[in-house]
Amino acid sequence: MPQSRKWQLTFNNPEEHGFTHGAIVEAIENLAAVVYWCMCNEVGSEGTYHTHLYIVFQNPKAHTVLANAFPGAHRENVKGTSQQNRDYVLKDGEKYNKQSDGSYDYVDSSGKRHVGVNHSDTFQEWGELPREQQGKSKDVEKILALLKDGADNLEIVEAVPSAMLSIDKVERTRSLLRDKEFANSWRDLTVTYIFGKTGMGKTRSVMDKFGYSNCYRVTDYKHPFDTYDGQDVLIFEEFRGGLKHGDMLNYLDGYPLLLPCRYFNRQACYTQVFIITNIPPDDQYLNVDSESRKAFHRRIHHVVEYRDNGRVAEYESVQAYLDRHRWIDDADEPDPEQIGMEA
Repeated sequence: MPQSRKWQLTFNNPEEHGFTHGAIVEAIENLAAVVYWCMCNEVGSEGTYHTHLYIVFQNPKAHTVLANAFPGAHRENVKGTSQQNRDYVLKDGEKYNKQSDGSYDYVDSSGKRHVGVNHSDTFQEWGELPREQQGKSKDVEKILALLKDGADNLEIVEAVPSAMLSIDKVERTRSLLRDKEFANSWRDLTVTYIFGKTGMGKTRSVMDKFGYSNCYRVTDYKHPFDTYDGQDVLIFEEFRGGLKHGDMLNYLDGYPLLLPCRYFNRQACYTQVFIITNIPPDDQYLNVDSESRKAFHRRIHHVVEYRDNGRVAEYESVQAYLDRHRWIDDADEPDPEQIGMEA
């Protein structure tokens, strides 16, 4: 059952199960971001006394939220406007043929007849009834809710087919929502430099670990971020200094950042960066001065080397990688005191 901002709940024989109006209101007050609710008691076609509750939230809620708050109640995410759902709870309007004694008799859209008695004197409501429209406005509302839930473009188009005609607007709205989250906050980045011969599975090892949909691969260094869509993992594929040194330093920092794109810039949301190449880190940016190269090296937290013999060596930093032979040389050099003692 998908998430929804609007839910209809039915409590059969409510008082037998502890769901008086007072108990229902108390449960509602423990829920977050409630915008509006209304409820009313009635006896339906099968003679069962029950309570209808219509509730609207500011943000989409999973059915489990309602299940925990109202165990045993029948739940459904509803269609139509809030006004239409309020009319249903109260059996108000010409379609219900409601009489002064509360009795009603109507046929629903599927052709099923409903006869019962609505107890209007039990009707309660709280909040301001949301004003909604059907059609295009409803589609816009649904798209916005999907974006807030983190849906990708395919999921949005499958839910609202008309969205395929305005994907650019969907992208801009997603960017606005992300801007709000990341525009004023530091991102703790982890930067890993992986190098070795081609065909050794360097890229695949990263994508298998984090999931393909969570990874964005930079392969076009003229327009590197045109299709970036907020992925958490950024991979610079076959990197050989293809980006300006100063730009690369910015991409490897955690400060709020808009990534340059041809159509509209996109907010950087990634927290994991992998630089994948077949050359060691000290072979990058040889055209800049030593201090500038060190600034690039300092932004790298881990170095992983895929060796020709199939072994994988890991280093805690670029400096640790550069010092690897020094440790070997120091270990091989005899202790002068030992030499003196042996003499």
